[in-house]
Amino acid sequence: MNPYLAGFLLGDGCLHKLSNGAYAVWIDQSAKNADLLKRVKTFMKAYGKIHEYEYIDRRHNARKLRILVYSKDLFEEFKRLKDDPVSFVERIDEEEFLLFLSGLLDSDGTVTDRVVFYSSSKNLLEKISEKLEKLMIKPHIYRFGGVFGLQIHDKTSLAILSRTLSSSKLRAPARLRNIGSR
Repeated sequence: MNPYLAGFLLGDGCLHKLSNGAYAVWIDQSAKNADLLKRVKTFMKAYGKIHEYEYIDRRHNARKLRILVYSKDLFEEFKRLKDDPVSFVERIDEEEFLLFLSGLLDSDGTVTDRVVFYSSSKNLLEKISEKLEKLMIKPHIYRFGGVFGLQIHDKTSLAILSRTLSSSKLRAPARLRNIGSR
């Protein structure tokens, strides 16, 4: 599986085996994040036809976009990834790791004056932290309600991240002004 797609799915992907035996994998995003879904679609289309939907999320009163692929291969790869994301991160090289992080940040991260990756898996964030430290990036893991956050806030680490990650969130001009402002 493409590492960017793996990161994005791990952050915001869903999977379900339908009663008719079909295997579905999808991602829902706010309509304002349509540009993120364009990149993800380039990788998902390798698994089959992309089905796109637009709907109103009534719980949040927001316009949402969904991209969905019916694919047993993608379903099984994503299920293995969800079951053991640490193994995936352990076996990818540095370049693939940076793509994985970009996907995770685009789907389930935050960029303000710091960068934060969120996950329910502390073990995953600890493995990510190990790899980041090898790149001279100083992460800090903390608990945030029912999930964990891996935060990067020192200026040098943020500069390294902004040079090495291909995340769309880091490329937004307003966000770049904030990075490292502390």
